[in-house]
Amino acid sequence: MLENPSLVSRHLRKLEFTEMVLEGDVLDFASCPALEDLKMADCRLHLDKISSQSVKRLNIDSCYFFCDCRPSISMHSLVWLLLDSCIVPFLESMPSLETAFVKPAAYSRDCCIRGAFKECCGICAECTGDGDHGSRCVLLGGLSSAIHLELVAEPGMLYLEGI
Repeated sequence: MLENPSLVSRHLRKLEFTEMVLEGDVLDFASCPALEDLKMADCRLHLDKISSQSVKRLNIDSCYFFCDCRPSISMHSLVWLLLDSCIVPFLESMPSLETAFVKPAAYSRDCCIRGAFKECCGICAECTGDGDHGSRCVLLGGLSSAIHLELVAEPGMLYLEGI
């Protein structure tokens, strides 16, 4: 298990976590300016944010997020993204994103179920990602810069109004 403090390395370029429990600020890579390739597989993530200014390739495969809110990913330099079989995180703006493959876990939704008839309310932090009530699409909003996008989802999982 890895927990606070954050990882610090000026030279680390590639980092892989497999079958680990990660907690706290361990996935804040502000102190790893050379990190470009981050991979997590079969991990349990007890955190609400993954952030880096330098990561260009992010691979999250079969990981489970444990947090009180929808987790967010903030990686403005990201060029390549793979999210496979995990909960739909809130994806902050990724202006450099070129290629993305996203296959949310079957239990994942692109919004909350707090609205009428267990539909998305569109105003809570789980729907908008940060509590500002901007009513943004959690998944597709962050993928809007992608040139090549492969999205595989269960029927009815995505909320596609306005697209």
